[in-house]
Amino acid sequence: MAFASSFTMGVCVVYYVALRSKFLSRKPWLSFPEHLWKLSVYRGLVRVSLVVAWFGFYGVFSYDKVDGVSSSRTLAMTVMGCVSITACVIEGWSMIGDRDIEHIFDFAMPSPDLPAGSDPKAPPPQRNWKHNYAAPVVLETRRCLKRARDFADFWFCELDKACGAVIFGILFVFSLLPIASVQTVMIWNETFSDVIKQRVRVNECIQEIID
Repeated sequence: MAFASSFTMGVCVVYYVALRSKFLSRKPWLSFPEHLWKLSVYRGLVRVSLVVAWFGFYGVFSYDKVDGVSSSRTLAMTVMGCVSITACVIEGWSMIGDRDIEHIFDFAMPSPDLPAGSDPKAPPPQRNWKHNYAAPVVLETRRCLKRARDFADFWFCELDKACGAVIFGILFVFSLLPIASVQTVMIWNETFSDVIKQRVRVNECIQEIID
């Protein structure tokens, strides 16, 4: 499961990098709105390719045949486990705030130097281990935290798109169904139907007598 989850996270990273690349980014295509359908096709091909790559990896490296357990059940459990672990990691990264990024490891950062010429009698600032070693590590850590939060925001945006697609798909399916007929069948009262049939018979009998 750990190996499959790691590969799932790798697929997510590749997808993130691919869709933010210059070729698949939406912004350059806005100048040619008549070709936006091509961008949708290209993005769809990337999604399908990565899904196929994940299933191929699962079939080659992760799948183990177990007696008494169906392959579909094993696949379903693996998919749910990978999605759950990846979602927990992304959810944790999404909670990184600006304050966390800007002030993490402040104690390891060197004190800010005074502006040049502010105090002519002050000795020149001396560089210590904080300048040489701690500051670059802290700045790189902050950049990594920002990238992690951007990655999480990207996947929350993709989740919104997926939810919207599911909702529109359900509405499309419902629009094809005979809703009026289904509703009539659901709310039709059989007792009321019997009453109507009895009245029709009485009216027919009376009509025959009159005629």
